[in-house]
Amino acid sequence: MFDLLSSVSKRFRSYCFRFGAAAATIKVTAAAVFLGTLAGCGTIASIPVPGTSLFSKMFRGPITPLPKGGGKRFVGNPYWKFGRYYVPHADPSYDHTGIASYISLSLHGNRTANGELEDTTALVAAHPTLPLPAIAEVTNLSNGCRIFLRLNDRGPFVPGRIIDMSPAAAKLLGFHGDGLARVRLRYWRPAPLDGDDTFEQQYLIRYPDLGCRKTRTSFASRAK
Repeated sequence: MFDLLSSVSKRFRSYCFRFGAAAATIKVTAAAVFLGTLAGCGTIASIPVPGTSLFSKMFRGPITPLPKGGGKRFVGNPYWKFGRYYVPHADPSYDHTGIASYISLSLHGNRTANGELEDTTALVAAHPTLPLPAIAEVTNLSNGCRIFLRLNDRGPFVPGRIIDMSPAAAKLLGFHGDGLARVRLRYWRPAPLDGDDTFEQQYLIRYPDLGCRKTRTSFASRAK
């Protein structure tokens, strides 16, 4: 039973956060009917399992930082996703502009593509092809805000989008309220396997305004 519920959960997350809200509407309706049926069988209480269930956030309590690292170096084989073909590969000169989005808090605690824990409170993000884990520089082209973050997952799988980041990173870049932003993404270097984020944090301390043009508030204010 749990495997079936987990499958429904994963399909919903994929449509909602990697494919688009419109498609997710249909999945939400189907999921609601499915769960309603299970409730009648007296099995609904066993559904939530932290880190694996779509609804685990409601049973975990306040979202808190998770242990860092624990993953592996990962490139992976070419793959198809939503009708598009992706070829993961090393690209030290990677420097592209495109659309950035951010993931849902409901993914907090899930496993990333390289085996780490998804931490929505950390400066982490997903990229469809770059080696994992890696440090990347992201600049919001609408306001000049710039941060460094850790790539540790695959995605997004929507045409035109090049990075899918944590809500914490989106807040620092100033587009959490908008949902999407046009950014410049540059590969920087491989990231430590132990999850050490000293490099990313030192940048925040050294440049508290993050280079933002439209606001001079500190990153700590924007992260609230």
